[in-house]
Parts: sequence; structure tokens; C-alpha cells
Amino acid sequence: MGTGTPRGASAAGGGPSVDYPLPIGLLVLATGCSEGPPDKQWYKPNVNYTTADFERDRTACTDKKTKVLDEDCMKDRGWVAFGGDIGPAVKAPEPSAGKTKGKY
Repeated sequence: MGTGTPRGASAAGGGPSVDYPLPIGLLVLATGCSEGPPDKQWYKPNVNYTTADFERDRTACTDKKTKVLDEDCMKDRGWVAFGGDIGPAVKAPEPSAGKTKGKY
């Protein structure tokens, strides 16, 4: 119990030891959750395309000053947002098992 070293100070005479993992982890978690909506994924239905094709169109449809993608420009070039416009899933109705009996 009595080593002569104050609690929180290292035995080598350094400053107080500080535990950073928890505050840094919380900061990373908070910034990760506070971002805006995720980027949309784009595809061209029924067309073979390459990553280079997408990058060319994305660059052409992105404003150089604001770095904002013009979605109408992408649509004009044949691209469709993959799942970006789909609303939340709708639960299917429960089957009427045992409630309604058939004629036969």
C-alpha cells in the first residue's frame, strides 16, 4: 500500500496517467452517427457498364465548387439510384391460417 507514488502518477516520475480509449471511442461513435444520409448507389439497368463509365459520369455531374452530385444529371445519363428512393419495408399481412376454411 505505501509505494510513495501518488495515485495516477507513473513510477518513472511522469505526469498523471490518463485513460483515453473511452472518450476517443465515444467521440468516434458520435461523429460516425452524426453524418448525413449515406451516399446513393447508382446503376444502369439492362446495360453493361464499367467503373470507369460511372466515374466519368459522376465527375461530369458533380459541381466543381460545392462537390454536390447533380442527381438529375445522373438520371439524364441513364443512371438509376439503387434503393435510395425506396421507403421502409412494409410488413406482409399475416396469412389466414385456420381462420377461414375452404369449401373442400
